[in-house]
Amino acid sequence: MCHQLLDKDQIVPQNSLFRDDLFGRLCWKIQERNEAMIIQDVSRLIVLSAMNLAIYGDTHLDILTESVNKAWISSIPVEGPRPQPDFTVGFNQSLFMMEQLKKLDPLTDSVFDTSFFVATYRMYFPFLTCEVKCGTVALDVANRQNAHSMIIAVRSIVELYKAVKREKELNQGILAFSVSHDY
Repeated sequence: MCHQLLDKDQIVPQNSLFRDDLFGRLCWKIQERNEAMIIQDVSRLIVLSAMNLAIYGDTHLDILTESVNKAWISSIPVEGPRPQPDFTVGFNQSLFMMEQLKKLDPLTDSVFDTSFFVATYRMYFPFLTCEVKCGTVALDVANRQNAHSMIIAVRSIVELYKAVKREKELNQGILAFSVSHDY
């Protein structure tokens, strides 16, 4: 699949900063900018907003929620502090019916406790994170932070499947995505 994507000519949207006549200028303008500028000007070009896509008509994405620079205060970290990705997508709590949430109750505790499945009070089962860092060791730091977030995200799915004795179904499946970048 990766070879097919690389070999196939990609269509660049006309109103995108990735256009051949604009991309070089974009790269020149954002060199040495701070993280907030890179997130504002570049991240949304790389990682599209599920919320915005839903507003534009992809209503099947309404079940998702996003967060920007929000600490995963409800998650159980693997090591060190709880993650706080620059951008995260997961499933909105409102996706679950009350009976489904009750089934998850023994696994999630209360809204004030930590859980394998909850990142923030609105987000269950996060599956995409984006980290942006600037500086000489930027990508190393971003990759480490994304790795920690992705371990927690994958662990949430694995723990759910283990609870219902179906973990073998996850073998070789893609459970999460992360994007790390700098300017």
